[in-house]
Parts: sequence; structure tokens; C-alpha cells
Amino acid sequence: MALSSIENANETIEIMKEENLSILFVEDLLIEAEILFEQVNFAEVLRNDVVSTPFEKVEATRSLEYVNWKEIYYEDVIVITDKIIATREQSLFLRDTIEVRRNELFSISKGFRNEKSNNLFLEIEETYAAERYNDTDTLLLKLRDLIEQDQRQTSYIASLRRGAKSFFERYWVHILILSIILFIIAYFTNKKIRKTLLKNKIHKMREESKVLINLIKNPNSKV
Repeated sequence: MALSSIENANETIEIMKEENLSILFVEDLLIEAEILFEQVNFAEVLRNDVVSTPFEKVEATRSLEYVNWKEIYYEDVIVITDKIIATREQSLFLRDTIEVRRNELFSISKGFRNEKSNNLFLEIEETYAAERYNDTDTLLLKLRDLIEQDQRQTSYIASLRRGAKSFFERYWVHILILSIILFIIAYFTNKKIRKTLLKNKIHKMREESKVLINLIKNPNSKV
């Protein structure tokens, strides 16, 4: 059973290579499983669970000199190989999730995209490449929340734009008439104001002219 699990783990790693998944961590696990499998074989000899020769017992004793062989079993090997299979599944899931988040993030207009979301996505790519899958999973959850906030903001603004467009499409004639009326009112109001200002200026100039004439005629008079 343990030997079969190691063979399955080897096949899993080959599949991961074909899928362009990182295999550094799982290769280390496989080496650990193979070493443990060999140690359990020796432990079985020392526990007398298998028929062995005196030479095999001596070899087993020497090989497990620094190992707590009483506490290792084939089940421990399977635990490690199962972790290899689980790592592949987690890596695939995270890669697919990263791609989904990438599409969601870049579907948001740049002007409404949170800069924090961009930075977080870059961090996610780094942690995934480093095979820190638990950290990657945690960061993906945070990114999901940020993207949802950005999407809500974008949706709200798009809704306002649609509402404004619908309003203008429905009442454009009224708006045009109102604009013309306001323009006419503003034009005549401005004209009236300019006329009043001109009258005031002329009146002031006449008064100043009278004062000046009076001074010329009566240089000693006081204004």
C-alpha cells in the first residue's frame, strides 16, 4: 500500500510537470516519503513483523541508530504521499482562481480600479510562484473583497450615467427649449445691465464736465 502510494505520487509529479505547475515542494515530499518508506522497512525487521536474517537485523539497527523506529509506520508514508496529491489539487485551484481574479480585476476600468487591488494581485503572483499556497489563498480572499468594492463603485457610477443618458434622451426637447429661454433671458438681462451702466457713466461724465466748466469760469470758486 505504501509502495503503491509512492508510485502514485511519482505519477502525480509527472502530471504536474505537464501542467506547468511548480514541483519543488512536492519533490521534497517525495524524497521524504521514500526515505521514510525505507526506514519503515527496517523498523519492520526490528519489530519482527517480517522474517529476516541476523545480517538484516544488524543492518536495520545500524540504519535506524538515530531514528525513533518504534513510532514510524507505513501509514506515515501514505500521509506524505497524500499531501503531494493534495498539493497538486490546491495548486490547480489557486492557479484557476488567480486567473479568474485577474479577469475580474482588469475588467474594471482603470480609473475605478483600486491601486491596492493592483498591488495585492502582484503579491499574490509572488506568493503563488514561491509555493506559499496558504498565504496565496488568504490573499485571494482579500482581493475578492476589494474587487467586489470596485465593482460596486463602477456599477453605481454606470447606473448614474445610464440614468442621466435616459433623462436627456427622454426630455431633450424640453431641455433645449429651456436652454434657449435661459439664453434669451441672460442676453437681454446682460444688455439691460450694460445699458444701465453706460447711462450711469454718461451721467457721471456730464456732472464732471459741469464741474470742470464751472472751475474754468470761476477759478476762485469752491466746488
